[in-house]
Amino acid sequence: MNRFAYLAVLLILLAAPWARSQDAVPDGVLGLTPVGDHSGFVVEVPLAAGQVLRGFRWFHNDELVVFPQVTVVEGAGPQTVDTVTPLASWTAVGGPSQGWASLTLAEGARSADGRVFVVFQLPAYREKLGEGRNGGPGVGYWKQRGGYRAWIGELGGEWYPLASGLTLAFEADIQAVGVAAAPTGGSAMTAQTEAGSEEEVYETRLFAPQPNPTNPSTVFHFTLHRRSPVELAIYNQRGEKVWSLPVGTYSAGPHVVHWNGEDASGSPVASGVYFLRMRADGQSFRQRVTLVR
Repeated sequence: MNRFAYLAVLLILLAAPWARSQDAVPDGVLGLTPVGDHSGFVVEVPLAAGQVLRGFRWFHNDELVVFPQVTVVEGAGPQTVDTVTPLASWTAVGGPSQGWASLTLAEGARSADGRVFVVFQLPAYREKLGEGRNGGPGVGYWKQRGGYRAWIGELGGEWYPLASGLTLAFEADIQAVGVAAAPTGGSAMTAQTEAGSEEEVYETRLFAPQPNPTNPSTVFHFTLHRRSPVELAIYNQRGEKVWSLPVGTYSAGPHVVHWNGEDASGSPVASGVYFLRMRADGQSFRQRVTLVR
């Protein structure tokens, strides 16, 4: 797997005059389960001719968690973000618990392709357990709100778009070259939020895997109506358990599970049909996934 190259850039961690209120609270926090060596989030920031990315901010879950690396890169898509030299790179990036954190580029980042990608690498093998301090790594999300395209996945591996209706709580400071303009960047920055006025209510549900068929990695999304113990496992056609999510209690809201086509010992499983079964909130769910190698 290719590793990010480092680029020394004068960068400052500070608050910016963002269009959305500094006190805006997203609808929830999104994490990734399980987390591998180089798991993370990728956000696409479109740039028109003559525009540069001056900075960005995100809603940080836990002040005790730092992202090992955050980078800004060019590329043809999320699959290429670890194959190019970063335009900017930070290490050990943190933020407040349940608050907005931001990074500023002293010289800005531009792209001949009309877009750049911001890559957040998650701490290896650390999963989101809850919201706020000691809750683990995560980024806020908006539900059914226009914003920047984002993916979850593994550097050097597969990337998958967020579930329909979810966008990361991420905002970009985009300026015209040579003009000290106010931050722009799409509806994610300009729309007023009603978040916090009432708690978002979710139905406990297990969604179909994406992609399906898969070769070999796929992502499952599930939502919980309330905080609940979750049992989630994958079985072969003989009814034998081949992989399972660590049993635990998960917070209400959306969750993401990444399966890389391996069994509990880390060995690749054979092509075929597998069944995902989940028990949560007193209910049982089942989805089918086809693995094609």
